[in-house]
Amino acid sequence: MENTILDHEELYPGTPESYELAGTGKRFANYLLDVLGFYIFMVLLGALGGIFMPGLLDSFVESGLRQYVIIYSVYVVYYTLMEGALEGKTLGKFVTRSRAVRDDDDPLTWQDALVRSLCRLIPFEAFSFLAGPRGWHDTISRTKVVLDQRQA
Repeated sequence: MENTILDHEELYPGTPESYELAGTGKRFANYLLDVLGFYIFMVLLGALGGIFMPGLLDSFVESGLRQYVIIYSVYVVYYTLMEGALEGKTLGKFVTRSRAVRDDDDPLTWQDALVRSLCRLIPFEAFSFLAGPRGWHDTISRTKVVLDQRQA
């Protein structure tokens, strides 16, 4: 049996071999929209918690450390679920027609999405964009945000 090497088009039909990186304006718009989406998600989560578990909010407010652990855990889960389940997209990326892919242009894996999410927790990570078009959560996870050419 002969081994065949599939090219990019055979593996991912209808996707280009290489993508154009999303510019800093789109990346900043992604950030603002994603933060807004996360806050809305947290408010809805808090409202549901208040309805179904009324004592939860009282204990949540009592411990500052518990607040940080819960908020950052939800933050990681939120971004991981969004990018993992939606082919590298988040709310902001849907609006700006961009998406995250691996450096080799393959789609994100769940592990890639998790690493990107965890790297967003690095203090001052947002300032890493001042050094270039890719932030630490891109370079450490070996991913990039590109223009989504699959949309019309």
